[in-house]
Amino acid sequence: MCGMHTCSCAACTQRVKNSLCACVYFAQDYQSEKYAVLYYVNNDAAALRRKFGDKKQIFSYGGKKAGWEERRLRKLGDEALRKLDAGESEKDVEGWAKGKFK
Repeated sequence: MCGMHTCSCAACTQRVKNSLCACVYFAQDYQSEKYAVLYYVNNDAAALRRKFGDKKQIFSYGGKKAGWEERRLRKLGDEALRKLDAGESEKDVEGWAKGKFK
């Protein structure tokens, strides 16, 4: 994960797909002080990770089989960030987000 890619235009997206970089930090509508959303271009998936402590990924969602486009995954990420910042547990938010794909 490089974290250097912030643009999601077609040219940058293609450049990332052709590189070894597997994820893209994209500009979220909602910004959290404690959590970040990652978008995995090659898998059409997104993930939430901590910005504090161990800075590990909490969970991922989406994927090619889900068939969701980036914008929809981003919106779900915004909702998840809001829930986490409101005090919901990481496990509860993970269950809620993954429940959207059943």
